[in-house]
Amino acid sequence: EPVIENGGYRFTVKAGAPPESASKGTTAGKRKGFTCLVSGVPVTYDFIRSEGQAGRIGSRLVAIVAEGDRGRVYLTPSTEHESVAQNVNPEWTPKINLEGKCRVNVSLYGINTFGELFTDRQLVALTTFSDLVGEARERIRLDAVAAGLSDDGVPLRDSGTEATGYAEAVGVYLALCVSRQTNRSATINVWNSGGEKIEQVFARQAIPMTWDFAESNPLSNSTGNFFGQVEYLEKVLRISLSAKTMCVSLQLDAQAQAKSLEKLISTDPPYYDNIGYADLSDFVTTKPDCCQG
Repeated sequence: EPVIENGGYRFTVKAGAPPESASKGTTAGKRKGFTCLVSGVPVTYDFIRSEGQAGRIGSRLVAIVAEGDRGRVYLTPSTEHESVAQNVNPEWTPKINLEGKCRVNVSLYGINTFGELFTDRQLVALTTFSDLVGEARERIRLDAVAAGLSDDGVPLRDSGTEATGYAEAVGVYLALCVSRQTNRSATINVWNSGGEKIEQVFARQAIPMTWDFAESNPLSNSTGNFFGQVEYLEKVLRISLSAKTMCVSLQLDAQAQAKSLEKLISTDPPYYDNIGYADLSDFVTTKPDCCQG
């Protein structure tokens, strides 16, 4: 519940049914915009967008969700909590511009690069995971050699199956886990109040503007954690995609290739440019140096 005091506002957590006045929040209607918490004055979408494009839209900590003995516990945030969350300086941020249909309406509010879709704390976590993929790959290679695989140096791209190829293959799967974590670690993730969990970014094939977002703790055992992404991928590999034969991936000219002759080919429906898959895929691409294989 917002508390208005001294010309400003803060948030507090209260138990029980909310007052009737809180049922529609601050919305002033789908086309009119919102109502200012402090003054009660209507705030139009045009004004909000102009503030966003000027770099004057920020975020405030509303509440903290913790694990209790009997379920989730909602806590009132303190200035110390907010200070810890905001005093983080990422060493790297993606500068790739949002292009095409993946922009939807976020660019109207001054969000023009993929890096601007994340909090600084999320960027630190994601880049750390990306860096650790490279370290884990080398550790895996050494363990594979110690277990008896040949240290032949043949990479995965050259169909290597010994220590180097094996380590790079595991590195690819770990990079996919980081990509899955990205889908749970952005300012587009909303809180599912019914299921008390974090929803993924891609509820549809777009990146829409959200007004409230939830930031997960990737090192916890709760919703949106990194270990959940690893376990999900492990189940897919073990149960759904258990390999029976060696497979090869090829990139060929569709008009000149002969690989599909006398074969049944199944393709995804032709969406043309209706869905910007290529543009959207940049969202879950990890740091360029995390997956050299």
